[in-house]
Amino acid sequence: ASLASVAVPSSHRHDDGRDDPDFDRVLPTGDEVLNLGAAVTDADGMPHEEHPKASLASVAAPAPRQHDVGSDDHTVETEAPEVGVQGVEVASADGPSRKRLPGPWSFMNAPTQKDIAPKRRRLAFDKPIPDFAALVVMDFEWTADNRRKMLPCVEIIQFPAVVVRFDGRWAPSTVLDEHFDSFVRPRFNPTLTDFSKQLCAISQAEVDAAPELDVVLKSFLAWLQGLGMILPSGAKDDSFGRWCFATWSDADIGGTLVSQLGTYGIEMPPCFTDWVDLKQLFQRHYKHGPRGGLQRCVEHLGMQFEGRAHNGLVDARNTARIAAHMARDGFAFSRPTRALDPRTGRMFGSAAPKRDAPAARGPD
Repeated sequence: ASLASVAVPSSHRHDDGRDDPDFDRVLPTGDEVLNLGAAVTDADGMPHEEHPKASLASVAAPAPRQHDVGSDDHTVETEAPEVGVQGVEVASADGPSRKRLPGPWSFMNAPTQKDIAPKRRRLAFDKPIPDFAALVVMDFEWTADNRRKMLPCVEIIQFPAVVVRFDGRWAPSTVLDEHFDSFVRPRFNPTLTDFSKQLCAISQAEVDAAPELDVVLKSFLAWLQGLGMILPSGAKDDSFGRWCFATWSDADIGGTLVSQLGTYGIEMPPCFTDWVDLKQLFQRHYKHGPRGGLQRCVEHLGMQFEGRAHNGLVDARNTARIAAHMARDGFAFSRPTRALDPRTGRMFGSAAPKRDAPAARGPD
């Protein structure tokens, strides 16, 4: 039990010696207070029960005033000693010894430094999370067929990236002209299907002349390092500011890239630890489902879709325009929606994935 503050009014006597009827209880005199071994009694004469666990944070007990009657029948006022918090040290069965308060409060323990010390605030939880300084928007194109499944995995055939730079939460955001784009030669299914060529408008000659994924990935990391976004180790560079990858759905990084790197035996770069699913945030911010694909969502915001749909760089640029539009509308990009478990390579986040790899029908 603990009392934050106890204010005990002082008792006094009338000059004629009668007790003041406004006070039911008379505090002990100064001599009685100093006598710490004396028993404390209630108004009915019964002793108090001791409560060794009780604690008192603050005691305001003004000492009673007394009238000493002299031989010349004149009264002289004297002040009784103040009741402090110094008390008698007593043993406790459940912890270190505690001091008891003196006088009528001897059934309570004196406050310790821990009792009266101010509470420490955990400032780390109070500090707001800063917004992302930039998003690196990606939209892969990969091998696909509308008749059969691509085995042992789907493979990236176009690897683009566009940077959206934010200057603040309410400031206009900018889609940078500088970008990364490279075709990629598949290893297991090097010949493109008619479905892939018609969907993505990528020719067989462009794929045949392209490097494989491991070479393209190294070039991409070098591009990010040139922008000051990652360190030579592949980890994000904090001096650039907080940034994150962004894709339209989780199929690009969490599905295709994870599956292909695992099949090739290539380690996932540290910067790909998390990303933002713009498709999910679009629906959350505008309360409008992204129906009809990326192009319909761009048009829903009053913009024109620029370029041919299902070209990786074109889709990445239009996705970046959606992110910039959301930022101008007041949306603050500050948290990723997905992350990768470094032990298993599986993604986790705000919504569980429906499948570990994208369908064979082709990119979104």
